[in-house]
Amino acid sequence: MSKPRTIEGRWWLQGEGQPPHFGTLSFDPEKGLGLIVKVPHNRTPLQLLRRSVEKLKVPEVIYGKDAQDHDVTLFGCSDIKCSRSLGLDSYEITDIGAAILDCRVPAWEEARFPFAQVRYTLLTRWLNRYVRWENDKKDDTVKDGCMCLRFKEHEEMEFELSSDVRLRIAGTCLRASSRDEFSLSWEHSIWFLFKTPLPPKPILEEYAFAFLRLLCLLSGERVFIEELRFWDADPFGPGHHHKPLGSFELLMRSEGIAEAERDLHAAHMIAGFDEIAADFSGILKRWFECHDKLRPVLDLFFSVVSNWVLTDESRFLFLAQALEVYHARSTHFSSTEGPESEHERRMKAILETAPEKERRWLERKLAFSNQKDLSRRIDEFLKAHKDEATRLTAKIDDFATKVRVSRNYYTHYSEKHLESGKVATGLELRRIVYALSALLEICLLKELGIRGKPVERILERNASIVWGDLEKGAPTGPKREGERPVGGGGPETAKTGDVSGEALDQLAAEIWDQDDRHAPPTHPAR
Repeated sequence: MSKPRTIEGRWWLQGEGQPPHFGTLSFDPEKGLGLIVKVPHNRTPLQLLRRSVEKLKVPEVIYGKDAQDHDVTLFGCSDIKCSRSLGLDSYEITDIGAAILDCRVPAWEEARFPFAQVRYTLLTRWLNRYVRWENDKKDDTVKDGCMCLRFKEHEEMEFELSSDVRLRIAGTCLRASSRDEFSLSWEHSIWFLFKTPLPPKPILEEYAFAFLRLLCLLSGERVFIEELRFWDADPFGPGHHHKPLGSFELLMRSEGIAEAERDLHAAHMIAGFDEIAADFSGILKRWFECHDKLRPVLDLFFSVVSNWVLTDESRFLFLAQALEVYHARSTHFSSTEGPESEHERRMKAILETAPEKERRWLERKLAFSNQKDLSRRIDEFLKAHKDEATRLTAKIDDFATKVRVSRNYYTHYSEKHLESGKVATGLELRRIVYALSALLEICLLKELGIRGKPVERILERNASIVWGDLEKGAPTGPKREGERPVGGGGPETAKTGDVSGEALDQLAAEIWDQDDRHAPPTHPAR
């Protein structure tokens, strides 16, 4: 899904019962899919006029054949435009949800695949696989003037997610050579093996994207799907060399992939594979259980991490809501002030003493009175992660109160909240956003049973952010020393006062200058 391409062929734009017409399918990972189809005609001006007032219809699923007569199926087609002349109609469909190559199925929900292969950005880097020289005491590297290189050509690791689903990590050492040059590189994929074939939607949402989020969390970077293929048989299974295998590539929009990080070394990630390999099977199972149980929390958190939410106010609201939902769904907390039976007894007693005409109003007001309010949830959340919260909020006065009041203000925009002086704005709000993001990140690691150095790295990353204020003559943060923060926005707009443009440029260059964070470190990673 990361490579732009153009597919010319025949397209059944008017349905299977009608003749196909020549057209071109274009795919750009940043913009998505688009189809232009040319339909020749031989008609009179009156016929053209009649056609021009007809309402355009586009089938949700469009079949095609490429130049090699391979099937292509387009799903979720809409937004059709047409330009007409006496001899030619040109149709353009600019909104196509997805395409599956070498596949012909009547509907997105009716496609079924038993195997899926996914390549992710940073997967190989996270696994920390690389080619290196090895000296064997029994067989020197250099012999008879020739240099020998020994390398592992292929590896497989398989893990059970459930009785119906297995996950395989497969890597291959790719070789390329010419007369005077030879190169090797590792390429890894994640395979999902389903006991019962599944449609594309659950494969994507419940497995491919779920693992992508895990890789985001462990690497500390945005991760994208480079390629996704469905298979009708296991290419690693017995007898796979003796029968043809069907491979069906999925094309979907993946905005942001053009700028994806691809060279980050594992030592600069939150938790590389080598560090958690001993318990990785358990971590995988816990993650997929966690992804199901805490799905709303993860949706909110990763919307911020992935920069889908741009303003500080919206980012703050998403994270504050994620904290609330985490408290409500996590087994570490109780959402209610007391047992439901006791609450119902108390409500009944209160309602019986109230005037009859006021009972319905009072019942609505008391309906959720047993639920803990935001203030209680924040206090319990911070207490449960006291050490980490203390370090992350050390320079933010009255953190819990400001989160509560700011959340209520940015939800309702009440002047009463603003007059309290506890509404965070500007740079302070951004600092709170980063503290909340780090706290949730740590909570997710703990849900997976990951503690120690990975948690410490998150704390140190947050502590190393250089904060500034353009009002005081320095660029606004945040900026981690030597790197851009995950999901961080650029400097916020502010008045520059008497600071000259030249001075600002110099300060910005000092703050945003990056060190060589992609090379293997010569010291332990922070």
